[in-house]
Amino acid sequence: MLKSNQSHKTNQDLPRGKPRKVNEDLPRGKYQHYSGKTYQVIGLAKFSENSARELETMVVYQSLEDSKGFPKGTLWVRSLAEFIDKVELNGKLIPRFIKIEGQLDY
Repeated sequence: MLKSNQSHKTNQDLPRGKPRKVNEDLPRGKYQHYSGKTYQVIGLAKFSENSARELETMVVYQSLEDSKGFPKGTLWVRSLAEFIDKVELNGKLIPRFIKIEGQLDY
């Protein structure tokens, strides 16, 4: 879990390598963000209004707890590439999200 005195870098801050192919089959289920918050992946969506004019796969996920002024149940969208990417935390590369359980019942 990210503590207030820990530093982290996002993918945008890290050196760029060759783009990697993204597997577009992300399992639904409960995931934990590297900050410690938990989310339920609802599914994948397509976004067409990007600068490359290509369809981009997005992850639709829902918060399972209150966070920074956003109530439990808030829906979020993030690119699949970013969702499965790594972040640098205190000099170590760690996954942005990790799967911690299977699909939850609604």
